[in-house]
Amino acid sequence: MRIFNSKTLLFSGVLLSLSQVQALEFGGMGNISASMGGAGVALKNSQWGLYYNPALLGTTRKYRFAYSFGATIRDHNLLKLANVDIKNLQSLPSQISGIFSATQKAVSRGTSSASGTTLLGASTLAAGDSLELPDGYFGEVIKNLLGKGSGDSGAFTEGDLAKFLGSVAGNGMDNGGDLSKAVENFKQAAQKDPEKILGDMQDKLLQASANAGGNALLDSIIKNLDRDSVSGLADLLKDASKGDIDVSKVVGALNGVEISQNGNASLAKAIKDIQTIENTLKSNNFSFSSQNGLVFQTKPNDDVGGFGIGIFGSAFASGSASFDSTHNRLIIDAGGEYVELGISGDKITLDLVGNAAKMKGASNGKDIYDSSSVFSDSAKHNISLSGLIVGEVPVGYGHSINIGVGEISVGMTLKYLYGVGYHVSKTGNFNALSGISLGNTPTMSHNFGIDIGALYSIKGFSVGFVAKNINEPALKLSETEKIYLNPQLRAGIAYQAGFFSLAFDADLLPNHTLSYVAPKNQMVGGGMMFDFKYVDVRVGTMYDLRNPFNEGVIFTGGINLFGFLDIAVQSNTHLTQIRGMNIPSYFSLKVGGGFSW
Repeated sequence: MRIFNSKTLLFSGVLLSLSQVQALEFGGMGNISASMGGAGVALKNSQWGLYYNPALLGTTRKYRFAYSFGATIRDHNLLKLANVDIKNLQSLPSQISGIFSATQKAVSRGTSSASGTTLLGASTLAAGDSLELPDGYFGEVIKNLLGKGSGDSGAFTEGDLAKFLGSVAGNGMDNGGDLSKAVENFKQAAQKDPEKILGDMQDKLLQASANAGGNALLDSIIKNLDRDSVSGLADLLKDASKGDIDVSKVVGALNGVEISQNGNASLAKAIKDIQTIENTLKSNNFSFSSQNGLVFQTKPNDDVGGFGIGIFGSAFASGSASFDSTHNRLIIDAGGEYVELGISGDKITLDLVGNAAKMKGASNGKDIYDSSSVFSDSAKHNISLSGLIVGEVPVGYGHSINIGVGEISVGMTLKYLYGVGYHVSKTGNFNALSGISLGNTPTMSHNFGIDIGALYSIKGFSVGFVAKNINEPALKLSETEKIYLNPQLRAGIAYQAGFFSLAFDADLLPNHTLSYVAPKNQMVGGGMMFDFKYVDVRVGTMYDLRNPFNEGVIFTGGINLFGFLDIAVQSNTHLTQIRGMNIPSYFSLKVGGGFSW
């Protein structure tokens, strides 16, 4: 059987999560704005004006210093792969095969394996060779169905099985002990009255299984039989009587198999894992960012204005796995036969693929497996790994002018950019992708960027606008690929009265990213701050208008104690379970501090 091995899936799950690096969005530097819904363009009561709007450098008459270090993760479906129990999925077909063991052994004893009454009662002598029932659990069930054997030394014969089929079909001994004729008569009876034949067979099989000790998998298969599969039961019993039985014959004879979890932890886990894999194949994304910095700004005055300087270090990685759209079926190789796994409600379905399957150009199960299975060697899945580390040294200037009706401030930041880029890409099947080489040499590049900003203030109210990277600087991912830092336009409004501040920001246009499945983002958000002498508390919310994954509202909050210790958190309420732990699909944590004097 061919399926994910644990190394392939876990490696792919981790590696795919680092593919397709995200471009530099507006981001969030510093703790204050991060905990107020990302708002900072018009917020005067913050040390991070150098990042959010250089016009703020010319406003509040204070010296400022701050530092911040943090990381953000954003996941959609990829991290869930860590929960998949590969061994459990691998064992599912073999568990079913174990029930219908193909080990042949001539049966010489004529009593059932369980004590008590049999389902057929005493048998009269019938002609035919001794049956070669499998040693597995299903063989014990058949013995219980047949009762006492009519052959030499009590061996079970074809006549015993023919009589049983006749008793269920209602045609008595009309088959004359001929097993082939009994099978045909059974099928005819099933076509005429499928509900009755199905009900009788289910009752007898479940009773025989109970007498054999009970088996959750087999009992579930029996209970989920339908009128379309009842005719195949006769062929299944006939094959089993010859010892010619395996999981592919079971699935084929019954026109597919459905297994309910029925409290079975292993089946419940398999159902959940198959759903996880199917969801990941449909849509996935993961991003990581870390934005860290130190800032200092001078006390502005009416003549000179204010200056700011900083050191920013950021790392960005994000991505998604691109699966071959022509190879998206969960078909596994079960010993030369090909079985497709699926989910129907709370049930696992197993269907045999082969000549009967309707697929243009496919003549057998292997052709279908090769042309459409996610595990096929001919599948062309793609992963690309990209990363960008950006160092910035921004120098900014802001100046305010009193116009009688409020105050107008303008500012500009010139920043030196140093980038270290990395990119590697590979296309192939899962085995090929698991061997992807990470030996590429990072590419270094230099550039500079320009930000400009403006602010209008009156009686505690402020309205601001900033345009970042207006010169659209580029940094290299590799010797042949570049990331262009597209201009970013954001507006904000704020109000401050004593210890209370309120702020709201919105991206005026979507920002471009390099994420394959989420190529744009556009943030809106805001919050409030209560700034007391030795402590301040902040709360807010923000939302990505362009997020395609129903990420929902992101809640933010933060607290500063005595200036030097500041903690800011961002999180949504969409939880992802990883190894038994529930974690948000979006989460950010920043630690820092800040002083104004």
